[in-house]
Amino acid sequence: MIWGMGLLAVLAVAIWWLRGPQGWAWDRAFTSLLGYSTLIWASLLKIWKTAGKPSVRVDPDAVYYQPLHLFKPKRVAYSRILACSPKVQTHSLRLLEEHRGVAREHSINLGVVEGRRRFLELLGEKLVANGLQPIPGKLHSWARPGWDQPLVFGQRRERQEGDDEQG
Repeated sequence: MIWGMGLLAVLAVAIWWLRGPQGWAWDRAFTSLLGYSTLIWASLLKIWKTAGKPSVRVDPDAVYYQPLHLFKPKRVAYSRILACSPKVQTHSLRLLEEHRGVAREHSINLGVVEGRRRFLELLGEKLVANGLQPIPGKLHSWARPGWDQPLVFGQRRERQEGDDEQG
């Protein structure tokens, strides 16, 4: 792959150096090939950097998860979680976090979580300790008291008495 990228770079430089007025199509072709090869290398770098690290982490104040498209784990504070429930017919867990008065959805791929049952137990303990209550009849589902809305992305939440003022 390194040889392929090197060859593309050499050809792009040669075509740029030898180009004439009608050579713009070749310029664009090799520039796009060079761009795609750079994108592939960035993807491989991301996979290499995050390989071997846990995909989720339960800390005393927040849960961290590693989205596939980011280099850095995302942090979701327990105090901001409105509801948590498995997604129907998937191996994903949906977290609804309040962000500036709007429910923001986070999805955790449970298919890549080693020790999935233990993770859900620990998460449930932390959520209950932070004021969420189990939803009756739904396994691994919790909601904040007063949050009776369906678990939808972008759902506005009215401030309740007793919410912290920092938002």
